[in-house]
Formats: sequence, structure tokens, C-alpha cells
Amino acid sequence: MARFLIVGHGPSSSALADELGREGHVVSAVAYTDRGALEHVAIVCWLDGSSPERFLLGSVDSSMRGFVYQAGGWERSVLETAGRNSIPAAILTVDPLDSDGWLAQARAAVSSLLEGRDPGAEARYAIGYTPKSRSTFDGEASTQEDS
Repeated sequence: MARFLIVGHGPSSSALADELGREGHVVSAVAYTDRGALEHVAIVCWLDGSSPERFLLGSVDSSMRGFVYQAGGWERSVLETAGRNSIPAAILTVDPLDSDGWLAQARAAVSSLLEGRDPGAEARYAIGYTPKSRSTFDGEASTQEDS
């Protein structure tokens, strides 16, 4: 059992909350959120169209083990912010109007994050963005492409 926070409302949010609840998970759904809503949450599903960047930055020292984002224009920011802060992230790219396809992709993303597996290249690199890993060697920063 895990705790989920779903940010956003609508048929997709309700379907995912119902599915997770049937599996025995604890689900909180909110229209908007703040840092306090994150207490003891394992996975955050950001399904509303606003930018989650400030939320992600504020969740660095939390119990959050993964972040699911519905593609909506902030993909690059989500992946960069999550990557810089070692937060596993998945981007949902299926149109929410395709309810069966969307729910299948959301469930796969959630499962991979719960199990600590890679959510898949199509999720992590949704718009051709390739994260860079940064390291310091002898005081000089170096940057290399992730493989």
C-alpha cells in the first residue's frame, strides 16, 4: 500500500483515483496543493495543466518517491527539475480523452515508480530532452549525456 496525491480534477483523475483505491492504496485528490499536502505521500500525479516546478522544488526533502505528469507544455521543466533533484518522473503522453489508453499508461507509470523501475524512455524523454548528469572532478564541473 502506498499514499498517492492526485493534483487536478476531471474524469481521468477520478478514474486513476478509483483504480488505485481498489488496489488498496490511499489516495488524496486536490484541485491545487501546497507543501503540506505532500506529507507521507509516495507518488504525486500532477494531472492539471499548471506548472508543477515550484511544487517539485519544494518536495525535495519529502517522502515522495516518484512524480507522474500529464503532458501539457511543462515537460522539459518537469524533467529538468525532477532530474536535478533525483526525483523519478514519468510523463503521460496519451490523450486523456482516450480513457482506456490513458489509464493503462498511467497505471504502467505508477507501477514502475512504485517498484523503483525506470518508467521507460518514452516517459523520461518525452520531448526529445536528454538529461545531463553533472559531476565534479578536481574542482571542475563536467557534463555528460545520460546513457
